[in-house]
Amino acid sequence: MAKAAKKRVRPPVAKKAIPLVEVPEQVGIIPDFMLDMIKKDYVVVTAFRSLNDFNKSYNPGDDVSHLDEARLKDLIGLGLAKKNK
Repeated sequence: MAKAAKKRVRPPVAKKAIPLVEVPEQVGIIPDFMLDMIKKDYVVVTAFRSLNDFNKSYNPGDDVSHLDEARLKDLIGLGLAKKNK
């Protein structure tokens, strides 16, 4: 007679609770998943570098609403940024 094969059973795995939202450790940090919720008034169309800090670059889709009005007018005139609808 053939010996019956033993059925292998996996031990139960402890289920961990998965946090739905990671809470930032520092106050004032915006989590990545919330960045799309923020309204961007002015966005970059063509990549460019900052006049004051050449190491700072702005890429298409970046928000430039924090720049002063004169700089925004220059960027729009050069076709580097546009007002977001």
